[in-house]
Amino acid sequence: MRIRLHSVFCKISDNDVLNVNLNKNRFVYNKGDILFHRDTLPLGIFIIEKGKVKIYKYAGNGRDQIVRLTKPGDIIGYRALLNSRPYSSTAEAIEETVVCFLSKDLFMDIMKNNNSVNENILKLMTKELDHTETLLCENHFKSVRARVADMILYIKEKYGFEKDNITINITLSRSDLSSLVGTATETLIRTLITLKEEQIIDFSGKRIQIKDQKKLIQAAQRKES
Repeated sequence: MRIRLHSVFCKISDNDVLNVNLNKNRFVYNKGDILFHRDTLPLGIFIIEKGKVKIYKYAGNGRDQIVRLTKPGDIIGYRALLNSRPYSSTAEAIEETVVCFLSKDLFMDIMKNNNSVNENILKLMTKELDHTETLLCENHFKSVRARVADMILYIKEKYGFEKDNITINITLSRSDLSSLVGTATETLIRTLITLKEEQIIDFSGKRIQIKDQKKLIQAAQRKES
């Protein structure tokens, strides 16, 4: 992986680029493999080169809540590292995933030598916090139907379409989709079926197709009365 292709590291010095190339590690994870577990101490940061990862927290009652989905170029594990605390979540590969791993010492050296990295990490943390706050607000005020529609638009924005321009380029189980929405799997399935009957969405295997994006956006904007 060319480290400068990631916006966080786009302005690091030539010496640090060389240092990264000499000392980084590259790991491959199969679907279902764990990158890191909740309550374990971080040893470095992960940069996604290829594949997709879900990050989830324990939500009680034996359920997990997906709090973030990643794509190539995303950084994970940095907040726990910077806070010198155990991970508060678990990261699991959704499909075969390749990561570039930077050790704690290497990452800290890069931050110390490059003010731009500190600034970009702060921007990234702010962006993620804004997203989390938005989700919390929407889960409080929006109906399940609106949250399901919003979730579909979110994964479409995150991963885009396949070549047919209607099929979202990610395969998620119904359990994962319900975790993203914050509802029971049975409720999620009923809502998806209703949206399909209304010809707003369709399915290609486990992948969701958007048939009428305008109506899907309208569904996502409706709140509880």
